[in-house]
This record gives sequence, C-alpha cells and structure tokens, in this order.
Amino acid sequence: MKSAIFNQYYFEDFERNIFATKKKITWWLSYFFSKNKSPIVHFHQFSPIQFFYFYIFTRTCKNKVIITIHNEKILSYSIVYKFLLIKTIKYTHAELIISASKRVNEYLIHKGVVKTKWLPAYVPPTLSKPIEQDANSINTGLIFFNAWRISCSKDFDLYGCDLLFQLAKDRPTLKFKIFIGDIGSKSYIDHILVSEYVPNVEFVFGESLVDQLPSAKLFIRPSRQDAYGISLQEALDLDVPAIASDVCSRPQGTILFKTGKYSDFLEKIDFALSSPREALLSGRNRVNYHIELVDLYRSILREIPIA
Repeated sequence: MKSAIFNQYYFEDFERNIFATKKKITWWLSYFFSKNKSPIVHFHQFSPIQFFYFYIFTRTCKNKVIITIHNEKILSYSIVYKFLLIKTIKYTHAELIISASKRVNEYLIHKGVVKTKWLPAYVPPTLSKPIEQDANSINTGLIFFNAWRISCSKDFDLYGCDLLFQLAKDRPTLKFKIFIGDIGSKSYIDHILVSEYVPNVEFVFGESLVDQLPSAKLFIRPSRQDAYGISLQEALDLDVPAIASDVCSRPQGTILFKTGKYSDFLEKIDFALSSPREALLSGRNRVNYHIELVDLYRSILREIPIA
C-alpha cells in the first residue's frame, strides 16, 4: 500500500495522499479492521483514551507501531489515572514511544517504559514563496505570537495571552500579530475584544504563520503549559529571535523568562528589543529531528520480512 497520512482534523490533499478523519470515532474503528495498513503505522496521541486503543491495536494487528505523545497532559492527571495509563503504555506492543516533551520522556523512563525517545515533532520550515524581511515591520517592532485554539478563558491564560495584553498596554508603540490556527476561535476572541480591546494587537485566523514570520522583529510564546514549542524553532530557523516561558524544555537559543512572571517577561522583551539581532540568534541550533525520524522508519522497515 502507498503510504497515507490521516489528518485527524479537516485538511485534505488527495494528490499527496492526505485524508481527513474529521475527528470521527468511526474512522478509528474502520482503520482497526482495515486490511490496507502500511507496514509502519505512526499514531499521534492527543487524547488519553487513545492509549487504550493503541494497546488493543498493537496486540491484535501485525503492523509495526510508533506512538508520538505531543503534550504534557499525562503529568497533570490524578494518581489513579496516571497509574492506569502507564500500565497500558508499558504493555502496549509498540516499537517506540516518542515524546515531544523531554519531561514526559523522563517520566516514562522513570516509570519503566523501556522503548521511549525524546524527539520533537519538527520539520524545518519551507516558505510557500520567498519573502524578504520587511525592514519597516522590524524597525517598528512587530512581534508575533501563535496559538492553535483560544476558545475559552482557560485557553487564554494557558497561552499567556494575559501577559501579552499587558505588554501591549505597557508598550503601545509596539505592534503585535497573533496567529490563531482554529478559525472557530474567532467568536471567543471577538467576545474578549469587546471588553478588552487593545489597539496595537491584531488577530489573524487560519493564516500561515511561517510564511509571514520573516517580517517579525520578535516571536514570543509566553505559555503556562507546553511540550516544546515548534513555532519557536521555526522562528529561530527563519532568523527571528524568540522569547518564551521556561515551562518546559525549549529550542536552544530561545530567550527564557520565568513562567507567568510578567516583570521578567517585560525585562526580556526590552532586552531583546535593544540588542542586535545577530547577538540574539548566536545561541540557536539547527536541528535535524525530521531526519532522525526518517532514520527510525528505515531501521524498522529493515526488520520487516519481505513477503
């Protein structure tokens, strides 16, 4: 079978063999019984319920399975729930459990999960079209920020939007552009802006962050919960200095501030705005996580007998 990508949301591209599951439970059931599975099946985990599915899948299907955990939610569950999940993970017959979070990877190892690896889910950005850095935007201090979904007050605080709004009020000459991936978040953001409109903050929904990143002076990620911060590495790779909370392991070269501490956040922002770009980028590291993943696929494929 030709390799296929199943996007659990709605994006599809049949020419590239990308199909949308549209979050339907029926897809998971139908895939379980499908006879046309690839030799390697790579599941990306977001919900804890999926762990029980993976357990059954790996014990009844002959395909080699890799599982990637993309967040740190497992660390926040109750003791009983964590115990059940760890037991399930330990006895899941996966070739490898990959974690995008270094803390989760260390936790799994501590709990006796042997086949585990820390590997951020990162592919270096490719611009859809070449964009020259906008000197005007950079000189006037255009600062970028992104989030997948902000649909409630919990999301608003989790992503550190309160810190960003306070910064925008304290530094009115700066301009902020917030990229929200989920278009459905617009109704909640509109509701927020009725009571807390900040003129130098612009929200955009469903647009490509990567394509516009080169025009930013800084990229910020003040989140209170995270696993790594792919967008930080994207910014650094596109020559944009990045500032983030120290809530988790961050890409090398990121300027860190104490999670939730506004005074430290403001200090780091002012420092970055007054420093040469070359100096801010000097500590970054070009990473090859995507090549590591491809090498893992090749290694596992070599172990599969040719029919």
